[in-house]
Amino acid sequence: MGQQMIRTNWKLPGYFGLLLLAMLIISVGVVDVSAQIKKGKRFEKKSNCLDCHKGSEFTGSQEHEPFAKQECLSCHKPHGMVGMLRLKKTGSELCYECHESTKAEMERNFVHQPASKDKCTACHDPHSGEKPGILKAKESELCFTCHNSEEFNRQH
Repeated sequence: MGQQMIRTNWKLPGYFGLLLLAMLIISVGVVDVSAQIKKGKRFEKKSNCLDCHKGSEFTGSQEHEPFAKQECLSCHKPHGMVGMLRLKKTGSELCYECHESTKAEMERNFVHQPASKDKCTACHDPHSGEKPGILKAKESELCFTCHNSEEFNRQH
């Protein structure tokens, strides 16, 4: 008898792809964020984010303090050439980094649903807004961006 072939039940390309995917996922959590900043005129720590990102996209007379001071890295992680939104924390936890008193208000008996579900940006714009508190609309109109105004009109 000749040499016996050893058969396996797996295919090399399939497992190789899974291995590469696993390595990629693991490495993302290990890589230092500052390593993503490409040294040079466009992608160094000292550069201004608005060199690439259009400031005109953020309209509003009221600016969020970090945005007004061009301290983008207060909320965002640097991303270098990868054009992807990367925040330091998710949901309202990012907002609570600076707005601790607002976090305490979430312990009340009644909390507006978007706030209780980590949706600060349902009412507030993280960069700039038209009204104080960087609200997206006038207080009298803001509720009706989600709620039907007819449900609140009383007929006597």
